[in-house]
Amino acid sequence: MLLRLVVVVVAAFVLAIGVYLVTGTGTEDAPETSYVGTYRSALLPAASSPGRIIMLEVKQDGTFIMKTDFQNGEPVIQQEGQWVTDAGAMVVTISTTNGNLLFRPVRFSLVMEGSVIKTVGSPELFGSEGITLTKSGP
Repeated sequence: MLLRLVVVVVAAFVLAIGVYLVTGTGTEDAPETSYVGTYRSALLPAASSPGRIIMLEVKQDGTFIMKTDFQNGEPVIQQEGQWVTDAGAMVVTISTTNGNLLFRPVRFSLVMEGSVIKTVGSPELFGSEGITLTKSGP
C-alpha cells in the first residue's frame, strides 16, 4: 500500500513538471510592473479640433484609464479596460468609453523605449505615425 502511494506521488510530481515545462510559468500574460505609471502625449493632430492630448494611467492591477482631450471645450473622452504583456509589449484592450460598454472591444499594442511607450501598428486608430506617450508619474 505504501509503495502504491509513493508511485502515485512520484507520477503526480512528474506530470506536474511536464505540465510546467509545456505551458511555462503562467506569468507570460501577467502585467509587468515596468509599464505601471502615468503617461502623457504631446499635442497630437486631430481632424476636427486644434489637437488632442492623450493621458494613459496604467495600473498595477492590470487595468488602465485613457483620457483624450480634444482641446475644444468638450468633455474629455475616458476609456477604460485591461492590459497584459505579451512578448515584452503591452497589449491594451479598451472595453468602455465614457462608462458605456463597447460592443467590440478595441485592442492595440505599445512598446517601451526608455521613459516612453509607443504604439505598434494600429494605423486605423492612431494614424501611420502612431502615438508616443512619455512617462510623467509613478
